[in-house]
Amino acid sequence: MKIYSMVFVILVFSFAESYCGRNTAAFPEVSTASSAGISGACSAKQSDINALTYNPAAIYGIHNVTAMFTYDNNSLINSSSTLTTIVIPGQNDCTFALSYVFDRQSGVTDAPYGASDLSRYNRIVTAAYAFSAAENIKLGAAVKYLDSTIVSNKTSYMAFDAGAVFTGDFGLTSSVSILNLGDQFLYTDPLSLLSHEILPLKLGVGLNYDLPIDNINSISFSADCFYHVNESRYAAAIGMEYVFQNMITARFGDNVDAKGLDFISWGAGFNYDFYGIKTRLDYAYSVKISGTGDNGASNLLSILVFF
Repeated sequence: MKIYSMVFVILVFSFAESYCGRNTAAFPEVSTASSAGISGACSAKQSDINALTYNPAAIYGIHNVTAMFTYDNNSLINSSSTLTTIVIPGQNDCTFALSYVFDRQSGVTDAPYGASDLSRYNRIVTAAYAFSAAENIKLGAAVKYLDSTIVSNKTSYMAFDAGAVFTGDFGLTSSVSILNLGDQFLYTDPLSLLSHEILPLKLGVGLNYDLPIDNINSISFSADCFYHVNESRYAAAIGMEYVFQNMITARFGDNVDAKGLDFISWGAGFNYDFYGIKTRLDYAYSVKISGTGDNGASNLLSILVFF
């Protein structure tokens, strides 16, 4: 544990200076319908493919090969994206995951192309690994490669995520995580307005409480708090998930920050055994209801297959 902690601290301080005075890249937050339905308050979830982008340690404990496809239409930043993820349980009590994001943003402005309605194409490949460091401590790490193109202007980028999930008694878990640890973008065009952008570095803590009511009904409550280093602001999210007969799921969430931004989310899920193949369909809707800047909403649809 001491070795992991030392490596983690060295990485944080090595990149911390890169985030001072940099603009946050207006990329969509990579999410799924299940996690968006509870406003992203899922970093302390256990054995959950949907929590991968919030805490790589959360995928530990998935015992079946799981594949997921998500479509996200985000009118807030004029973005449409797809997320494809596969999680594979490994030997020696560990879990692997691979994901691929393809995103198209419209209405982007960049020099020297002027204020035209440009499109930026983003691709993100993520490889994650989670394992058990102790009986009650699960650790995870992820490396991300991002490629972004706007007209002939291109950049590539490497970033890292890391996190831990701590299991407790009575269905209570907690977590810590750090997301998007990396350096600034370096576009090929030196006149690019985007050359000082950087992904939002986030430091987070989370809680999750699973409350089984009976053999038919169960409820879980979750809460996350993230500090956005680039913007020196705090954001908190709360979520509730109700499951009926392990078949129908209803979700609700709220995400607020200290600067007045407020996003309300809701969603639903349905499990179905399709000719012996277990599948799940999730939908979520998230809308900005207050705060500065443009208003908008996200519609997300996820399909999961369990092998």
